[in-house]
This record gives sequence, structure tokens and C-alpha cells, in this order.
Amino acid sequence: MPTTGVLRWHTPPEAFDEVGAVASPSEPCGYRAPGVVVQEKAGKANEALAKHYWQPLRFDDAGAIQPIECGNSYRVTIPTGRPTELPPPAAISTGHAGYRTHWDVSGGLARAQTFTVPKRGKLTGVRFTSFRSGHPDRPLTLELKRVHDGVIGATVQSVEIPANQVSWAARWVGLRLDRRLPVRAGDQFAVTVSTKSTSGAYGIAYTDTAPYAGGQAMISHDSGSTWQVESGRSLHLEAEVTP
Repeated sequence: MPTTGVLRWHTPPEAFDEVGAVASPSEPCGYRAPGVVVQEKAGKANEALAKHYWQPLRFDDAGAIQPIECGNSYRVTIPTGRPTELPPPAAISTGHAGYRTHWDVSGGLARAQTFTVPKRGKLTGVRFTSFRSGHPDRPLTLELKRVHDGVIGATVQSVEIPANQVSWAARWVGLRLDRRLPVRAGDQFAVTVSTKSTSGAYGIAYTDTAPYAGGQAMISHDSGSTWQVESGRSLHLEAEVTP
């Protein structure tokens, strides 16, 4: 293998915006060696732009890497995909447009989203978008509650999700009912989200641009003893109703 090319380096001038090194002019294929541009103004210190020339390596009978030939193209095998069958839409959904994330569910602060059952059937479960921020030291509690005249009432079922099972990125957390609950069109429920953790926080996904018409977002500052409506807001939620 040649001893010139990407193995020969010199340090760029101090004003040059690449860190690392720049390859010598004698490098093969006229290829400029990999460098990194640190985005100190537009990004974080660990964000950088990598530049590389990719080519398969070939080996001789002795196991040594053969010289790079700088080919213009290479034949690769791309697996053939198969059609994807999307799951049917949820019976109840607060929608998917215009959502943003926020994290403040901790200590006495709890959040809730109410929803209305559109048809007779059996409620089988609910899911709510959440995530963790910092390092909560207690589980995330999801509760399905009945709603009467806009007031959050009795708990139907609850689940505690350990902190290490809640993603750092926003994703569904769910509550599957032990028994399918008979419901009628117009019945109202709420999903409440709370925790006894006093460190870190759990998050929500919310929209103020496309609120769900069948329910309201609510907030509590006393661990769910009282609730206040957040007008024009919806939290990301889905529920399943089977015939």
C-alpha cells in the first residue's frame, strides 16, 4: 500500500475553519482527506460535518489491503422491499397536526386530556404521547377516568410506567384495560398523566393550532385534586373502541 496520500498530513492555518488535518496534494484520486467543520456558531460543539470518500476495500491472498483504484461506480445489491400495511386509524384521536413538545409533569403538576366516545362499543385501551427529561426518580402514572359534565371523576384503571421504560424521545405510552369497557356514543373520559417524582420531568405533546373538538386539555397544580381547562389546546392521545 502506498505511503503517501491520506497518510501524509499538515496542520491547516489557524484561521482555517476545519479542524484535524488536510491531505497532501499527492493523495490518490485527487481526493481531499476527511475533515470536520465544527459548527460553533450555528450548532453545539459536538455537531460537525463529516466528509468522506467511500469505496469497498479489497484484500490479497496474504490479507493485505489492495491499492485503491478510485473507481467511478460500484455494483451493490439492494434488498427488495415489500408493501406495508398500515394499521387502521384509531377510533378516537386528537389528531396529529401541529404538535409540539413540553415537559413539566413533576411533583404536583399533572396534565389531562378528555375525549368523547363516537360510537357504541367496548373501550379497550388508550395511549398518550410522553417522554422523560432529566432523571425522574418515580414512575409515570397514567389513569383513565370518567368525565361527567366536564368534571374529571372516578378512576377506571391506572398504570405506573417505570422511568427507564419511558423514552427520552416523544412516543406513545399506553394503558391496556384488563376488561373491555362497554361504552356508548357521547360517553366522556379523561387520561391523566402525573408522577410523584420531584426530580426531572415527564413530557407531553400538545397543539394550540388544531384543537380536538371532542375534549379539552386540562392542567392541575395540586396532584389532580382540582383541574383547570387550557382553552384551545389538545394533548396527543388515541383510544381504541371495538364493536
